[in-house]
Amino acid sequence: MAEIDIRGVIASNDDAWIYRWFGYEATSPADVTRVLQEAGGEEVVVRINSYGGDVWSASEIYTSLRAYTGPIITVVTGLAASAASVILMAGKPVRASPTAEIMIHNPSMQAEGDYREMERARKELINTRNAILNAYELKTGLTRSTLRQMMDRPAWMTAQTAKRRGFIDEVLFAGDGDLEVEESEDAEAEGYESSSARAAALQIPSAAILRAEKRVWDELSPCAASIAEARRHRTCVRIDDTGSAKWHSIENAIISPLMQGMSDGALIETSGMPIEDKRPEKETKTETGGETPDQEEKRLLRERIRTLGA
Repeated sequence: MAEIDIRGVIASNDDAWIYRWFGYEATSPADVTRVLQEAGGEEVVVRINSYGGDVWSASEIYTSLRAYTGPIITVVTGLAASAASVILMAGKPVRASPTAEIMIHNPSMQAEGDYREMERARKELINTRNAILNAYELKTGLTRSTLRQMMDRPAWMTAQTAKRRGFIDEVLFAGDGDLEVEESEDAEAEGYESSSARAAALQIPSAAILRAEKRVWDELSPCAASIAEARRHRTCVRIDDTGSAKWHSIENAIISPLMQGMSDGALIETSGMPIEDKRPEKETKTETGGETPDQEEKRLLRERIRTLGA
């Protein structure tokens, strides 16, 4: 049996590294695809505790799970909110901890411009909502009208409420009995929306990207006159074993462009692995056999990167 953890922000393959670099949990479609390929048709259990994120990345994960040739079991262990609730619908069966919650709501986006841009944004949001509705309708059997009303509120559901409405098939640890729910509690939950959960899922991507851009290219590339100049010289390296590549801010991606600007020249490191400097050493060692100016500058750069990246 293989296992997949859907935790933190649902992010694109391009953006997931940014969250991880800052210490945030993130899940990308590539993370899921890699496990499914290695599973080779055996049973896969997908555990979800996420407040959502990028809806298109969630759609890609949902599609990969539904297309998998073996059994897929999805389990919400804490929270399956927003885009994460779409992924939850891919399981057969779908299960939930008795302490878990599920939240569905209308998609959101940021838009800027005149009334025509606002109208285009409105239509895009409606199309995205209709696409999400397909996953909910296929799983629950509820009418689209009912689902739209739930998303407008939005709807927060306990495990037993989600089971009653068809979003999940089983409540873990419940045995043969049913958990009771007060109707007033259920109604109160439907009228509540967690602004912090929405902000975490929808605001962090752009904020994290801006922070990463500034931190990497302003602070770690002092030889560059601007962020644009630093981008032109950065090194493309592998950041995981999925084969995806990203302009990344790890040690070699920073040291290489900086060393490139040195007057005596330097080897450019592009493999993501340390390489040995084969150039003849300068006859500039100190009387005590210490570092050359070149070696000392490299060491100081590495120490600075480790300190800023801590």
